[in-house]
Amino acid sequence: MGFYKIIGQEMVINSLKNSIRNDRVSHAYIFEGPEGVGKRTVASIFASVLTCEHEGVDICGVCKSCIQNKAGNHPDVKILHGEGSIGVDIIRNLQKDLYIRPYGANRKIYIILQADRMTPQAQNSLLKILEEPPSYGVFILTTINASLLLKTVLSRSVRLRFGINSNKEIEEFLRNEHPELADDIPVIARLSGGVIGRAKNIAVSEEFQTLRK
Repeated sequence: MGFYKIIGQEMVINSLKNSIRNDRVSHAYIFEGPEGVGKRTVASIFASVLTCEHEGVDICGVCKSCIQNKAGNHPDVKILHGEGSIGVDIIRNLQKDLYIRPYGANRKIYIILQADRMTPQAQNSLLKILEEPPSYGVFILTTINASLLLKTVLSRSVRLRFGINSNKEIEEFLRNEHPELADDIPVIARLSGGVIGRAKNIAVSEEFQTLRK
């Protein structure tokens, strides 16, 4: 999946594309927005574009890096999350890995999911990395509420806000992904509250299937 598949979030995607086009990719990004609006998906696509073997503002989809990213096993793209909180040990291990140069790409990308769950010690450890990162390191932090992160972490990151989608955008997504739902699509779009992830869950939920019947 490339940027072209994302419905909505034009400001975020245009900002990321411009940073690639102008060779101004930051060392750290904060993707902020409600759960289910596509932060992780866009982070994964951005990582794929940055490691793609063909230069451009979207993935080629056919090179070795793109195939590895699609399979979730690219050696230079790491996804980190903790069970409950994200402790300092996770960030220290990240730091050790960071200073090993990339295996196949020009960059190493670290996606930290639910970054607001980092403990203060973990955030301070990350801050030390952000102060003097190697040239090839890129960090993407996803969060519902960026205000839970240290101000010093915020000041060293590009903060991008993900908004909710319109009913029209949700309906477009559902028609592409679940055309069998037909007349139920406007109802699901309204129930989703503008969150694509919620619309996905409603569309395949047993409870909704029962209600349909």
